[in-house]
Amino acid sequence: MDGVLRIIDANLNRLREGLRVIEDTVRFIYDDGTATLALKEARHALGKLVEELPGGPAALLSARDSGGDVGAGLNTGSEMTRSTHGEILAANFKRAQEAARVLEEYAKMFSPVRAAEIKEIRFMLYKLEKQISLDVVSAHQRQEGFQVSKLKVLFHVNELERWPRVLVNVTNFIKDVGRENADIEVVANGAAVLAYADGNAGEDKKKLHAEMAGLAEAGVAFVACRNALKMHSLDENALPPFVTVVPAAITEIVQKQAAGYAYIKP
Repeated sequence: MDGVLRIIDANLNRLREGLRVIEDTVRFIYDDGTATLALKEARHALGKLVEELPGGPAALLSARDSGGDVGAGLNTGSEMTRSTHGEILAANFKRAQEAARVLEEYAKMFSPVRAAEIKEIRFMLYKLEKQISLDVVSAHQRQEGFQVSKLKVLFHVNELERWPRVLVNVTNFIKDVGRENADIEVVANGAAVLAYADGNAGEDKKKLHAEMAGLAEAGVAFVACRNALKMHSLDENALPPFVTVVPAAITEIVQKQAAGYAYIKP
């Protein structure tokens, strides 16, 4: 009987420990309240099996022989290596499922009712493992799809006083989606082209040019309309090096929209 109790004791510990690792992972990393509750209830249900064993918890402790366990020091290399929480989760699902199977078989010797409950725990673990795996794959696929399909955005400004808002919008957009996930162009016509000229005139103009230059270094394209430059008597050769001149802003806007760019006018 001591051997049977040692089997039950060892697998109760394995199952409880595995359930705890899974529970903490889905609670703190996946923020899954439903799964957390199911795992917690499973751990508590195991206590009923102990109570129905001959001799109860005291019999398990009496039969335990950790020092004399011939398998205590036997570990494979993979058991001691985990590089991600996903690997930890997968290993503990297997550990808990195997322990539940052993307990289910040996519980039949004492309580068929508890054996059936442990079987339910085992199948709950199978179901939860599959659901988490599908959720992870789905999230990965969504992220891959987002990265592959770059966003294309065209910001249009034709009023000089709108520049600060335009630059704030561009900056916030980059923060939200990531610079590597978008192609961004800012096209200026009308009085807005005046912001490109005389970057050394006044603190406000210097600040505006510094913000533009910083965004240009991050990959944002700044474009000026040649028609608007001529209208305001601006020399396109005197513009900052990060500004590209196009013949007509309206044509640039139409071409970019035809190429799939979203049009935004802050």
